Amino acid sequence: MVINQVTISDERKKKYDFSTPYTVSGVQALVKKGNEGVIKTAADLKGKKVGVGLGTNYEEWLRQNVQGVDVRTYDDDPTKYQDLRVGRIDAILVDRLAALDLVKKTNNTLAVTGEAFSRQEAGVALRKGNDDLLKAVDGAIADMQKDGSLKALSEKWFGADVTK
Repeated sequence: MVINQVTISDERKKKYDFSTPYTVSGVQALVKKGNEGVIKTAADLKGKKVGVGLGTNYEEWLRQNVQGVDVRTYDDDPTKYQDLRVGRIDAILVDRLAALDLVKKTNNTLAVTGEAFSRQEAGVALRKGNDDLLKAVDGAIADMQKDGSLKALSEKWFGADVTK
């Protein structure tokens, strides 16, 4: 059993059984604090300078989904974040959960803007055929959703409800 933000995909479903998703993430725009209203949708990235990690899924997603973007690639994260803070780029694309964490780590000098541009669900990955364990894990997740503890943990550690 693996409980560590394992993204549920059709390819992975061939090898593993997955629990009910317990977090939802996706491609998220991060901007300098105060610029939250500039980018609300993926279409708003057109004409903007957008930083992404070189060779990452975010670079690939940006090039495939938005035309007219000035894509800036970075070999390291600190330079990308610094360029955003000083205005050399308009936004960066990262994982939604990482974006929420970055906002906290940068003392709110950066901000999440808009909804995530894609949807990636994470669940507990289990060896195929272990139906009893899968049922128990799904039951625990359902109980936590029902009593609000899953949402409370999400808000405590991410500063937002990442369960939906």
